Amino acid sequence: MLRSRGHDLVWIEEETPGIDDQMVLSRATSEGRVLLTSDKGHFGRLIFRHKQKAPFGVILFRVRRDNRSPSEVAQIMANVVESRSDWTENFFVVHNENDIQQRPMPS
Repeated sequence: MLRSRGHDLVWIEEETPGIDDQMVLSRATSEGRVLLTSDKGHFGRLIFRHKQKAPFGVILFRVRRDNRSPSEVAQIMANVVESRSDWTENFFVVHNENDIQQRPMPS
């Protein structure tokens, strides 16, 4: 859905499935990308506890999928991504379109 709306998106599962989280972070960092994930905490642990160099920003989607189709979840994700422009230099946790928590990346 994000690609169809004009976003430059790299999906790891398409291009390099199976690479580890550190490699995903490294790639996002080297390409200057904001990382979108629904991986519960692996990236947060790497960035905040293990001091792994972070990409320009991380958006962790924790959207409840109860009774939602994949296209409804994708719509929520797209709406959130398009709702603001300050995704860089921060780690965000998104619970729904109106509940977005922001934490600065460690320096």
